[in-house]
Amino acid sequence: KQWYQRRVRGGRNITAVRITSDVGASTNKPLIWLDGGIHAREWISPATVMFIIDSLLGEQEQDKSQQMEVLLAKFQFIIVPCINPDGYEYSHTHDRMWRKTRAPAGCHGGRRMWYGGCFKKTCMGVDPNRNWSADWGNTGVSSDPCS
Repeated sequence: KQWYQRRVRGGRNITAVRITSDVGASTNKPLIWLDGGIHAREWISPATVMFIIDSLLGEQEQDKSQQMEVLLAKFQFIIVPCINPDGYEYSHTHDRMWRKTRAPAGCHGGRRMWYGGCFKKTCMGVDPNRNWSADWGNTGVSSDPCS
């Protein structure tokens, strides 16, 4: 396994682990990406992803270790237990139903600087699973950056 870390806006780390049978020589294997905690209030998600990590490493469900070895020989797994650590922490300390990130969003009064930035941000939080490039902003979305 290999560990990777990236610091986010609130100073917390997003940690990813790469698991495969041979970390040094697995770059040509198909990659399976798993992440948890994209919505801050869904507390079970990071725990579920941690259970999957334990299972792949043989810590859980030891009776399935041969099946895990087959998977690790064929694939490399990149797993991020909590992809929204600032929102996750905020949902534990301030607002149990908080769903978004803690990045500022929306421009006060729609006023923008000449380069496109805001004079003043009006709200906190971006819905992280609505920021993928595939079919972004089509159905089920609001044009209000603070919604």
